[in-house]
Amino acid sequence: MGTNRFIYPLFALSLVALGWLGYTYSEQNKVQLKYTAAVEHTYDVIVTAQYCEKLLLDAESNQRGFVITRDDHFKNAADASITRIDSAWKALKELTNDNPNQRVNLHLLRLAIDQRLAILKQNFQLPAQGKKSLDRFQHGQLLMDKIHKYIQMIEVEEGNLLVERRNAKTYYQSLNFTYVKYGFLFACLVCAVAVFLIIRELRKRIQAQVMLEKTVLDLKRSNEEVEQITFTASHDLQEPLRKIGTLSTLLNRRIGDRAGAEEKDILERIERATGKMQRLINDLVNFTILLNTTEEPAAVDLGAVFKNAFDRIREQDQTIKLNLYGTLPVLQGYRPQLEMLFTQVLDNAFKYRHPQRTLVINVTYRITEGDSITSMIWKKERTKRYHQVTVSDNGIGFGNEFKEKIFVLFQRLHTQEAYGGKGMGLSLARRIMTNHYGYINASGEEGVGATFRMYFPV
Repeated sequence: MGTNRFIYPLFALSLVALGWLGYTYSEQNKVQLKYTAAVEHTYDVIVTAQYCEKLLLDAESNQRGFVITRDDHFKNAADASITRIDSAWKALKELTNDNPNQRVNLHLLRLAIDQRLAILKQNFQLPAQGKKSLDRFQHGQLLMDKIHKYIQMIEVEEGNLLVERRNAKTYYQSLNFTYVKYGFLFACLVCAVAVFLIIRELRKRIQAQVMLEKTVLDLKRSNEEVEQITFTASHDLQEPLRKIGTLSTLLNRRIGDRAGAEEKDILERIERATGKMQRLINDLVNFTILLNTTEEPAAVDLGAVFKNAFDRIREQDQTIKLNLYGTLPVLQGYRPQLEMLFTQVLDNAFKYRHPQRTLVINVTYRITEGDSITSMIWKKERTKRYHQVTVSDNGIGFGNEFKEKIFVLFQRLHTQEAYGGKGMGLSLARRIMTNHYGYINASGEEGVGATFRMYFPV
């Protein structure tokens, strides 16, 4: 119990901590992936810008080869490079669209590229001689220098972003490693604590198992002793009582009229005491037999059992009235014990009937939930359903402060002279209910009557 009190909060705490670590690691991993993608994006911008410059340089080289040799092969190669320049520039524009500074650089680069391409086309179409041709070549060279400058500006901008993004990527990589490391250490700690608590709990359970086995052994010995007491009570003790009864009867017959009043009173007391002792021993035997039931349970019709018990009580007084509300169920149990149960409850009502009114017994039946009798049953059985059989009478009743005392063995609320009995009946009733995994309780009011409620598991 004590270990469980720590295991469950620890388990909950570990789940919360691991969940938090997992969530934080996931978020940090997303940030790391974001900066990783940004680094790759930066490299793509730089490579694409350099590719644009390379295509321009290739076009310019092919232009020079054409001017010198007038071979169309150089012209075709230059045209292919010029065509790819436009695609490369569009790719570069798309890559830098999220950066305002790069958009400015890219706009300047585009103007310079357009001017350079225009001169290239003129060089292919116009003669390569004269002052104008020389001016075009010089202007083209200046434009290439400008293009190279703009591409360098793009590379510098991306280089700065690359340093920033690479540092962020490295930081979050190390941070993720830290989370993984501490998460692993925390998991190891939780695992170690859990293993320790489990081992301690197993040791306690092993000790409890040993104690349980010892208790079972002691209980077995106690049952054997009870069986020996039962055998002694049913045979060895009753034999001398029968002899005492027989001898007192013979003595009473022999002395007959010669005995005085005092002698006859003594003999009558001996016979009454002997009979009382025999009945008491019989009740004790019945009670000890109930403690060790060996028969198998079977289907028992409570309605038929109750009718038999009531008929035996009614033989003593035909004026008793019975009101039965509902049909008593059929359940698994021990028929002789259930007959004894109802006999004891009805006998109790008959014995303590009110002298000034006719005895009326009311019997009701219904299905009830375990939650309605939480004060009586074990916590884990409160979800069960029960057959509730209620027997009430209009007898002399009793105070509710005695509602538990009446079930204690040999406990009586009245003197032997006022009401007969040995204080065994209701103890037998509770024992029988225990044998059926059920419960019985009582309530009463002096001068009004008593009520007994029996609960059998469904």
